[in-house]
Amino acid sequence: ACHCRLYHGLLPPVRWQLFHWAHYPLRYWVEDDTSSMGYALQPHVREAAAAWNERTGFSLFAETADSAGADLVVELAQTSFMGVTIVLDPKRSYLVWVEVRRAQVKVNPALRALDYFRGIVLHELGHVAGCYAHSDCNQGETPHVMAYGAGDVPDWLPMSEAISDEEALTARLVVTL
Repeated sequence: ACHCRLYHGLLPPVRWQLFHWAHYPLRYWVEDDTSSMGYALQPHVREAAAAWNERTGFSLFAETADSAGADLVVELAQTSFMGVTIVLDPKRSYLVWVEVRRAQVKVNPALRALDYFRGIVLHELGHVAGCYAHSDCNQGETPHVMAYGAGDVPDWLPMSEAISDEEALTARLVVTL
């Protein structure tokens, strides 16, 4: 059995900070774009948002048609990572408790495999949902979606089944604080 640690506080990478959203559900807007491999971003983000909602038992995410009023903007963008979650407001806080008001997720449009593309989308929304750091469980039959290097979510597997119980619990705890 894998003993996992899911940390709060990777955005910015200070392990003792806890990030919590100012309100729920988070209004997200997703760019209507297609990756260089032909993967449409919107349906995968919608499935990932629904998966986190289902696994936590909370309405964490709700889509909005207005990017200006969105708490979270998800887009395809060149980045040195496969995906990245950026807290936009507040930009920096030295307090233990950080109340996030706006964030952005960027997914690299050059991801080649659909399974990996789906996994990165689910992983980045996991950061937004409350799993701000990475799990130590990246080996075994079912690596956690929040682990470094865990990315593949096959097209036949519902995204909700790729979220571990520990990851869902972490996101639930952050919401209820």
